[in-house]
Amino acid sequence: MLRTGQGAIVNTASVAGLMPEASQGAYVAAKHGVIALTKTAAFENAHLGIRVNALAPGWIRTPLTAGLEDATGVIENEESGADASRCRAGGNGGHGAVSLLRRRLVR
Repeated sequence: MLRTGQGAIVNTASVAGLMPEASQGAYVAAKHGVIALTKTAAFENAHLGIRVNALAPGWIRTPLTAGLEDATGVIENEESGADASRCRAGGNGGHGAVSLLRRRLVR
């Protein structure tokens, strides 16, 4: 990236890094850290033509998160329609990253 004067870095954060989740203190702190690191790296590398962004996906239902759904109220929110956008089945969430990586720097 330094040699070519352009590039893109995409980190994976989470909406938990933007707003807290009950009983998820360590995870929330880690994702806040990813967001802060991304902002710092973007600031430090912009003049070099290197873009740094973070994706912050919402709740994705996977076997790993299955036990957390009841504890955080995601199932209740999803079923009531109050906040259904926060939970979706696992799948291809990489479209946003591909889009960020493909964009060319405009000078």
